[in-house]
Amino acid sequence: MNNISHQKYYPIVVFVVLTFVLPLPMLLLRVMKLPFEPLLIYASWTPNIAAFIVIGVVLREKGGIRKLLAGWRKWKVGFRWYLAALSPFLVSFLAAGILFLLGGERTKPAEPIIMPLVMSLIISIISGALGEELGWRGFLLPRIQERFNATTSSLIVGVIWALWHIPLWMLPGYGWDAIPYWGFALNAITSSVVITWVLNNTDGSLVM
Repeated sequence: MNNISHQKYYPIVVFVVLTFVLPLPMLLLRVMKLPFEPLLIYASWTPNIAAFIVIGVVLREKGGIRKLLAGWRKWKVGFRWYLAALSPFLVSFLAAGILFLLGGERTKPAEPIIMPLVMSLIISIISGALGEELGWRGFLLPRIQERFNATTSSLIVGVIWALWHIPLWMLPGYGWDAIPYWGFALNAITSSVVITWVLNNTDGSLVM
């Protein structure tokens, strides 16, 4: 029984350790004048890299990585789940509209922000969703859900996810330190619950 338990949890422990160790080169930004974006993209991909290492080297699962990547091919999930996935943006626009109707004022940027927004979106996809979700929701979450229910599993992944981002607050001057970490952590943990809800109802669609 103990051997079965060890085999079950060892890959999870190795994955979590790797996700915290692999991004450490990011901290070189504090002592060396290195470009931020390439290191950010590398660090953001470390959950995926950790999952690949555990599946290919530790578990040696034949076809395991291909199975992991299958989550990115699940687009046909029903219109309501697209709405659910986009709900944070829709709620934000709705809240802004209500605020304006109640007498709130629009803020005008000092310069056009369309291109910066587009670039920010592209970078966030490349360095965020594409780089992380195979690891967090494709590898880690399903294995934790084998032991705990969806809510508890979501909270566990959310806490790990939030802690994993701490190095960004150790790099003053890059903008992250302007956001209270506790607010980010709360957002990560609550978002994790919503993401799990969508994932479990779309047969593991990482697209959503």
